[in-house]
Amino acid sequence: MEGGILAYQGAKTSGSPVSAMFCVPSHLPLADLLGMALIVNKGTARFLDRLAAVSPGIDLADILPVQDEAERITELYVRTIGEIPADFPQCVLGMPCDDLMAGCVRISDSLQWAQGKGIFEVLEFLLSIWMVTYDHYLRLAHHVSGGAAQEVFAALALEARRHGEAVAKSLDRAL
Repeated sequence: MEGGILAYQGAKTSGSPVSAMFCVPSHLPLADLLGMALIVNKGTARFLDRLAAVSPGIDLADILPVQDEAERITELYVRTIGEIPADFPQCVLGMPCDDLMAGCVRISDSLQWAQGKGIFEVLEFLLSIWMVTYDHYLRLAHHVSGGAAQEVFAALALEARRHGEAVAKSLDRAL
C-alpha cells in the first residue's frame, strides 16, 4: 500500500483499550518508579469512580480498593527512600500522565469504551489491566537493582495480583 500503514483508511478494531506492557522504563530511579506507580494508581481510582456514570449498574468499589494501594506505595517510599518530597509524584514519561491508569491505559479511552458495556465486559477489561500491571511489577522486581527496590516491586506485584484475583472472582459470579 502506498504510504504504508499510516495511509490505511480501512476498518478499525473496536475492542477494549489495550494496555502497554512497559510504558514505565525499568532503568528509572526507585523514587521515579514509585512515583509512576502512584500516578497510575490514582488514575485507576479516578477511572473506577467515573465508571458507574458511563456504565450504569456497575459498582466496583467493594471489589477494587485501590486507595489501599496508594497508601502502600507511599508507605514503601518512606520505608525505602525516606521523607516524601513536596513535588512527589512527578510524571517522568515525557508526556502528560494525568490521563493514565493501571496498565498505562488512558482513562479517557477506557471511559469512552465502557459506555453502555455490561459487567462482564468491564470485569474482563479490568482483569486484563491488573494482570498486565502484575506482570510489569514482577519484571521490575527482577530488573531493578537493590534488595529494597526488589522488595518494593514484589509487594506491589502482590497488590496487583490481589486486585486481579478479586476481579476474577467477580467475573466468575457474573458468568
